[in-house]
Amino acid sequence: MKTLKEKYDKLVAGIESAQIYDGRNTGVDVYVCEKCGHRFYTRYKDKGVTPFTIKCRNCEHGTAIHKDTISEQIANFMGFEVHDWVRPTFEQLQKFNEGAIEHVLNGGLMLEDELDNEEPDEQNFERLKEYIAAHGDIKDNIGLLDGYAKQGISASVSINPKKVTKQQPNDTWKKKKAKRRQQKKSRRNR
Repeated sequence: MKTLKEKYDKLVAGIESAQIYDGRNTGVDVYVCEKCGHRFYTRYKDKGVTPFTIKCRNCEHGTAIHKDTISEQIANFMGFEVHDWVRPTFEQLQKFNEGAIEHVLNGGLMLEDELDNEEPDEQNFERLKEYIAAHGDIKDNIGLLDGYAKQGISASVSINPKKVTKQQPNDTWKKKKAKRRQQKKSRRNR
């Protein structure tokens, strides 16, 4: 049985000749959230496959669907922030959950700015705990927590509902949310 490193090396060595979609130099893909209407722009930096839907980064509750593709020139002219789909390094891949590893080994790409997180699932889970603590009763949000448990998040993610108190999200989360709001306002004013 091959090791994870052997599988990854085989993928990288054969990706250029693989019979999979190559979206490089085809323009900028536009994802639109069905809930809030936010537009999210992406492009292929590497050869590989990407999801048809992603979680909305604006409202964080909606699903953004790939609706259109525009030219790089239009995206640049309009000043859209474009995010790159890339193949993670082997070091990054080792930190992912089983589903994400399988996606990558099947030719899947990830958003480059999400790879900056040292442990993406753990950090997202911490943000989810903060959100629930600030916005509602833990019992009403247990389904969200179960989704993380199914992804293989460690036992450290368990929460005692009696000890959860309302608190404000950390400053990093507030700054990111404020930045997204500002970007949204500036796009509207164009």
